Amino acid sequence: APHLAVEEAAALAGFAVVEPAWLPSDYAYDAVAYNPAASAVCLYYRYPYEEAPSLAIAETPAGTLPSVADLQMVATYNGQPVEIAADVRTVPVGGALNGMAQLAYTGLDASRLCGGEEWSANMALLWQAGDRNFIIFGHIDQYDGRGSLTQMEAQQLAEGLTGVATIPAGTPDPGRLASVEAAE
Repeated sequence: APHLAVEEAAALAGFAVVEPAWLPSDYAYDAVAYNPAASAVCLYYRYPYEEAPSLAIAETPAGTLPSVADLQMVATYNGQPVEIAADVRTVPVGGALNGMAQLAYTGLDASRLCGGEEWSANMALLWQAGDRNFIIFGHIDQYDGRGSLTQMEAQQLAEGLTGVATIPAGTPDPGRLASVEAAE
């Protein structure tokens, strides 16, 4: 398939695609996709040396924000579907509707929204802002060098999309503290 430019995806979707004002360190833009079935534009970002993107940002027109259940992967055991537990909490995001977003930790399939082949994530931040729904899909730290996203990075990325920053620049990220000394 030919690679789309962000402007082409926006033209197909019929809305201006918001690109993040900030990315966590080492992530770089990889590709954009448009899924007409969900009216979704998905921006993909890659971490160095990885074969596949490890961060995706989905944007859709406002309306119904997909639920975590709609995005959950279906696990099977002996051929039978098994429910996967989801840890879903509400976290603050400047510029989001009511100033809040849903943060989910569970097996999620971004392709349900973005189309294309299955793309799994184990973290997602979902919120509505203005006339748009946003979902950031990422991976939590597996401590093996793969690209990962902390809760604070997801919130900063979200605020870079809404344009309303509430986390002061230079705030230490609790998910990236490398030592007890740094934590103190």
